[in-house]
Amino acid sequence: MSERLWKLALTGVFSLAIPIASAVVFKYLFVPKEKEIVRTEDLDNIKTVSEGPRISEIWIYPIKGAAGFSVPYHVIGRHGFKYDREWLIVDKDNRFITQRTHPKLVLLTPSIESEHFVLDGPGMDQLKIPLHIDGKTVQSTVWKYTGPSVDQGDAAAEWVSKFLEVEGCRLVRLPAFHKRQIEDPFKIKGEPNTVSYADGHPYLIISEATLDWVNEVIKDKPHGDFDVRRFRPNLLVKDVGARDEQTWKEIKIGDNTFYATKSCTRCKVTTVLPDEGKFGNNQPLEDLTKLNKGICGQHLLAQSESYGRVVAVGQPLSVVKLS
Repeated sequence: MSERLWKLALTGVFSLAIPIASAVVFKYLFVPKEKEIVRTEDLDNIKTVSEGPRISEIWIYPIKGAAGFSVPYHVIGRHGFKYDREWLIVDKDNRFITQRTHPKLVLLTPSIESEHFVLDGPGMDQLKIPLHIDGKTVQSTVWKYTGPSVDQGDAAAEWVSKFLEVEGCRLVRLPAFHKRQIEDPFKIKGEPNTVSYADGHPYLIISEATLDWVNEVIKDKPHGDFDVRRFRPNLLVKDVGARDEQTWKEIKIGDNTFYATKSCTRCKVTTVLPDEGKFGNNQPLEDLTKLNKGICGQHLLAQSESYGRVVAVGQPLSVVKLS
């Protein structure tokens, strides 16, 4: 997705982003129709750096389990980045569908336009549905959580059912005031602790050095190096040591505070081939389990004071507390 299209989709008609030297200036940033959960203050002087620990990529995955895309900057929302895992495909029993059982899901490529949510995939005609649908409220289940979701209509349901070759699927979206929370042992005192349809935590950060380490120590790679898509982070960070993120307790990205909630223990999704939509061998999961207890990356929760602010590629990352 082009930066221009992303800007329109993210901020509406009143946005302006101008790169100036090492800063990016964001003015009049707001999200129409969701002002009740996104702060609308002007955000000036978003400083970026070219050396030291810094954000190198930002990834958004609108539909849980489907393909993601990278963006140059993004808004911190109440339960993760705006649009990140806000949509969910459920089966006829209203239970979530993921790559663990349907690896073809990774070939579904959603995108976001100013007024439309777009579904695309191999062998399918592109489908555009309104970005904001006041559909009927249904109950959907993700792991142990069952709660209200907004059905996205029959056209979307038919599309995802045909694509996955599973009868009775529906596409649903988070309601305006979604209340699912992370599990009690990982909650941060004084914070809302809400999370989207992600497995359990709002954000995932991984360092480039950690990905390099994975590719260095795991030799069984018949399909080539394991790229970032196998690990599905929201944030990729540059110029920190391999696995350093496992030691973080609190960090700042620019002026935004994030709390580490849990190291990310990996699952079968890492074995899905992102360009083929099928399982490869059991790597990198098998060797990660032996070498690092299956851990690769760190889950994060944004401090509520940061809601409505922007995280941008190039912003410096600083470690406030170690675990």
